[in-house]
This record gives sequence, C-alpha cells and structure tokens, in this order.
Amino acid sequence: MTSAELLERMTFLAYGGAVKSSQRYPASKGILYPLLGIESELGKVCKELQRDSDSLGNMCPQRKARIAKELGDVLWYLVALMLDLGLNPAEVALTNVKTILAQEEKAESV
Repeated sequence: MTSAELLERMTFLAYGGAVKSSQRYPASKGILYPLLGIESELGKVCKELQRDSDSLGNMCPQRKARIAKELGDVLWYLVALMLDLGLNPAEVALTNVKTILAQEEKAESV
C-alpha cells in the first residue's frame, strides 16, 4: 500500500490500532511511559522551534520535516496514553471537535 493510500484510509480508529500493535512497553508502565514520552518528544519540538524563532513563518523544509517527525512521535504517545487509559482516540477527537464547535457557536452569539 502506498503512502497516499494509507493517508486516505487513516482515521483515529486505524491510527489507534497501529499504535496498539506497536506498543512495546510493559503494561506496568502503561501510563507513565507515554507521559514521559510526550514530555520528551514535545521538548524536541520546542527545541526545533527555539533554534529558529526569528523565522517561524518562513521555516526551511528540512526543519518542518524534523518538526513533523517529532509531532508524529508526540501523537503516538498521546494515542498510546489514551489507549492505556481505556479511551477511544476517535471518541476523544470527536468530543474535542464538538467542544470547539460549541465554543464557536457561543462566541458568534455574543
């Protein structure tokens, strides 16, 4: 399957399945492991952004690629944490979208 085909089929449910099948840490470290991973990977994102904070709006493609890689790692750990907590990543995303839409509606009615 090509990257384009994978991208077309990627959903939070599918991504959650991919994360679940690639989790390689003991269940006893279930919540702590992804939490520390989120912290570590987010630190790498911040470091990349800090290196060139004067030109954030005009970032080179290589830096964007490095940041995208680190954000992908953050996403993996976030979904792993959700799964370890017994949460469905797709439901978490849907709840978040509903919250955002409700906030937008409320702001528009003011």
